[in-house]
Amino acid sequence: MYLGFSWTGFVVFLLPMIINVPFCAISDNQGKNNKAEKKTSSGLESLEKASRSLYAISLCILISGKQIDYLSPLMFVAALFLILYTATWIRYYRNGCDRKLLKESFLCVPMPLVIFPLVYFVLASIWMNNLISLAFLIPFAIAHGIVSYHNLIEKEKSKKGS
Repeated sequence: MYLGFSWTGFVVFLLPMIINVPFCAISDNQGKNNKAEKKTSSGLESLEKASRSLYAISLCILISGKQIDYLSPLMFVAALFLILYTATWIRYYRNGCDRKLLKESFLCVPMPLVIFPLVYFVLASIWMNNLISLAFLIPFAIAHGIVSYHNLIEKEKSKKGS
């Protein structure tokens, strides 16, 4: 491994983020209207943010000395999970941004907006021969899964309490 800038790593990280932009804009607008949903950051959320940032940085600046095989089956499987992730978001947007879809399974996979991108990132890191980035991805995966699950449960409880 050596330091440099990896366009491949940048694109690998950026691709799943693009579909999140409309959701962030929608969430920010809804958050302004519903202050009850806005919680202070917990230690777990801080770990999630920090490990995501460290993962992105490591993916973009740590370059393996090994050549990346752009025809590797691993790359195509990673791309499949990216497509599944995108399809899950498209389902959400096409159905009027109904928040109940965020917790519903997609193709029998629970929490698909957590599972699909995490599998994509794991496979992409291995494909890029950047195993160091996995050291940051593992705590992110755990924290992101717990935070996402907690947020879905809290939103459901706040709706029932309203």
